[in-house]
Amino acid sequence: MNAATAAHILSYTTITSTELRTKLDSGFFAALIDTRRQDEWNAGHLPGASFVETLHLSGVAGTLLPPCKDCAVATYCHSGVRSKQAADVLEAYGFTNVYDGLGIVQWQAAGFALVNDASKTPACAAADTCAWAESPPPSASPSPPPPMY
Repeated sequence: MNAATAAHILSYTTITSTELRTKLDSGFFAALIDTRRQDEWNAGHLPGASFVETLHLSGVAGTLLPPCKDCAVATYCHSGVRSKQAADVLEAYGFTNVYDGLGIVQWQAAGFALVNDASKTPACAAADTCAWAESPPPSASPSPPPPMY
């Protein structure tokens, strides 16, 4: 693996639950994506999260996430494995400001509570140029990356 490949693989930022909470409270993220299964979501999730079931496997990033590739987007799952895979998927679709928020295990260990509210529709902080889309702009939808296990 060359240096350029290694830099791409590690280009998303992994943050602690405390850092995630601080950024969430400040409105930093355009989207906080829960990548778990429906039953896990139903058991409780992070405040303000958007549910995109198994983003790390499904390849829906190009169709369900904000078309603004520079918006700050955070992923999380149960323990941090799927959130890392989802961060890789987002980067494969051209997202440049991706954060791995690890999982609810770390969130709860930091003393933060889960909620059971509805999934939030994310919107880019620059709403006039970037908003949640049902489908990607033409020519902005690359082939889905291979599944990550």
